[in-house]
Amino acid sequence: AEKGFIHFNPEKSKDKKRTNFAVNIVRVQNLQDNTTLLGGQYDQQKSAVDSAFSHQQNAFLFAYAAPDFESVENLLYSTKLEGYDENWSTWNSKTEKEFTNLNSGNYRFLVKAKSIYEVESAEASFSFSIRPPWYASMQAFVIYTLLIAAFLAGLILIPQKRFRAEKTLLQSEQKRQEAAHQQEVAKSEQAIVALKNQQLQSEIAFKNQELAISTMHLVQRGELIHQLKEKLDAISKITADKNTAKELKKVNRLLDNNAQLDDVWSQFAHHFDQVHVDFLRKIKEHYPSLTANDQKLCAYLKMNLSTKEMAPLMNISIRGVEVARYRLRKKLGVDSTVNLNTFMLNF
Repeated sequence: AEKGFIHFNPEKSKDKKRTNFAVNIVRVQNLQDNTTLLGGQYDQQKSAVDSAFSHQQNAFLFAYAAPDFESVENLLYSTKLEGYDENWSTWNSKTEKEFTNLNSGNYRFLVKAKSIYEVESAEASFSFSIRPPWYASMQAFVIYTLLIAAFLAGLILIPQKRFRAEKTLLQSEQKRQEAAHQQEVAKSEQAIVALKNQQLQSEIAFKNQELAISTMHLVQRGELIHQLKEKLDAISKITADKNTAKELKKVNRLLDNNAQLDDVWSQFAHHFDQVHVDFLRKIKEHYPSLTANDQKLCAYLKMNLSTKEMAPLMNISIRGVEVARYRLRKKLGVDSTVNLNTFMLNF
């Protein structure tokens, strides 16, 4: 220089070269029809669109370059075609790579560059595939398989078809007669099942009615005895005749010995659960907050009794039954749109 010497140390610019150094695939050319797939900068999206080729387009030329103008003549390149090469090529200064007579399959061309500073660039790639010829494609093999299967099936099935046709002709009448007979048998069986179901329903209805009548008599009898006892107690307290009071107490004790008031509902519940498969036990388990009167109301609803029929059995008015039904509906959480009798019948 004018006032001395300049010493250039390339190691100091090595890191800068390392970050800026890259390689690009500048052109991909199909040698069979001389079509250029890429030009200028590498366009991966474009290559993805044009990456499938026929089996006749099996020769390619790849051109690549690294934008390191400081030492263009000293740049080295290494390439590899995945699906064809097992290893990377040796480093060389060629900027083109040609492949011919490629078999069908999937390929990925890779290239990397190395500068004079021994800095290697990132890999640039181009993926493409070569379709097999039509006679070696998957669709062709499917057609071959179907044709062979059809031929073998024809050899086996044609004689069988003749035999089956004759056999079918002979058996058609027999099958028709059997079908008619089976229809008659099915109708008879359905009629028998319907009669049995009707008989079972009748038996259940009869048992329900019998249970209701017998139990109601017990309930009414118990309620009558209870009312008589209360009347006798009241009269014995207000009568002035000691002998009369004494006799009234004897009658009251006689009623106590024969009333069995505590067993009336337990007997009803026992017989009711036998007919309705543990209904009272199940509803008590599902709704433990129900009282004894609530359980009685549930049983009467299960028997599909009307409000007018339930009133004397519960020893309350019709209005009282309606109030009891409303309270029961709230305890069960049954919506007002649902019929309470239907709910109990389906429980």
